[in-house]
Amino acid sequence: MYANRFTLNNWYLIGPFEGRSAQSLQTVYPPEMLVDLDAVYFGKEQRVLKWEYLHDTSYPLVPPLRDQNAVYYGYAEVYMEQERDLWVAIGGDDDSKLWFNQKLIWTSGNEDKPWYHTHVRNLHSSIAQLNLTEGQRKLHFNKGRNTFLFKLYNGIDVMFFSLALFAGA
Repeated sequence: MYANRFTLNNWYLIGPFEGRSAQSLQTVYPPEMLVDLDAVYFGKEQRVLKWEYLHDTSYPLVPPLRDQNAVYYGYAEVYMEQERDLWVAIGGDDDSKLWFNQKLIWTSGNEDKPWYHTHVRNLHSSIAQLNLTEGQRKLHFNKGRNTFLFKLYNGIDVMFFSLALFAGA
């Protein structure tokens, strides 16, 4: 039996970079220019930032060094034995962008997301049980390596991002 939906749960993560407002989504930080998993950058408050590999993360992914008014990046690779089309379900709190094979495929602002109607105290305990999909894209996966780069801006309170792959819409 094969799963018809799975979440990406192995990520390289870097952040926090300085994020002053939702406009930080438009600011280009070094990971957008080149994903170099050995690189070291200065981030928010001059912290030294390195990519951290997170294995078997929970759904959704909450950055371990959670900070307010900050920008984070997640990088993941998916290997395919043959080319195929799959759907990706995307979720993020607050604002996000997603690149697939170096092409921007998603931008999301701070609109009225379904989980915004849950009070933050209740959201922390039940977040993994929610359907954290705010949009979907059908993608063509190449045979071999395919890449995702997720950019997340967090204002205050709860922050997360999630990607799930599935066969049909």
